[in-house]
Amino acid sequence: MSIRPALEALLEALQDAGIPLVASLAPGLPRAEIDAKMASLPGRLAAEVVEYFEWRNGLTLDREADVEFFPQGIPLSLDEAIAQYGLQRNVASQIAQQAGLPAGDIWNERWFPVFHNGAGDYYLTLLDAGPATRSPVHTVTNDERQPVLAHKSLTALIEHVGTRWRSGAYSISEDGVVTETTAAAPDAAGAQLALLRDPDESVRWSAVRALGDLRDQRAVPELIRALDDPAEDVATQAAASLGLIKARDAIAALIQALERSRPQTRNTSAWALGEMQAEAAREALTRALNDPMGMVRQSAAAALQRLDKKRR
Repeated sequence: MSIRPALEALLEALQDAGIPLVASLAPGLPRAEIDAKMASLPGRLAAEVVEYFEWRNGLTLDREADVEFFPQGIPLSLDEAIAQYGLQRNVASQIAQQAGLPAGDIWNERWFPVFHNGAGDYYLTLLDAGPATRSPVHTVTNDERQPVLAHKSLTALIEHVGTRWRSGAYSISEDGVVTETTAAAPDAAGAQLALLRDPDESVRWSAVRALGDLRDQRAVPELIRALDDPAEDVATQAAASLGLIKARDAIAALIQALERSRPQTRNTSAWALGEMQAEAAREALTRALNDPMGMVRQSAAAALQRLDKKRR
């Protein structure tokens, strides 16, 4: 499935809203040029990411400001993305040598940035060894180099952003900063909660993701139930949303998910417990240092570091 319809719908939404970002978008690149620029990197972009750079190549060089697509989302050109990738890999190598850590714990070689906020926070897609149609989108921050699933794919991110612009949920300042304006509408959480029983996995995932964005404590009981969703993507996003909400009522459920769930859900549950600095989870996080999955061990170690900092 092509990302192009979602991109064109987003462009139309931006134009209808009179957003100046449209004039700041650079023309796309030919596929052969994209392939040539990516040849030296240790992996391939998913087809939807290639299509994205074919559509538009970040912002024009003569722009007056780094305007955003969405909050904290300045689009990178392919050259800028490759440069940021190289910079972060080099910094990770230097820090790793000083700290005695694997460089991949600080910036994994598969992390390829597409959007950033100008302060070291990124929205990442993943490089793959072979051809892939889509790539999940994760966020990493300058302070926390633990990736958090943000969207199932770049297409899902673009669809989400287009929907937010069309609904009037975003506003933009004169210097190009985008902010949420209606995320806290009184009926917003209720509308998303109603979708958690939908038979379509993608609908449930989108609802769980939106509830995390809303930071509404009323959603916590349903998000706890979603930790047991038959779809791992939904359960994993439920853990991420509980972490974003800092739902302390969910600590016991997240501990159970850390110990018994599927790998991605265990990983994100460890992150969420660290985000909440949940001292009650210390024993479970310590046991998770022996998890068979490396990503879970890394997230558990990072969460324990946060608990130790809280004690000081």
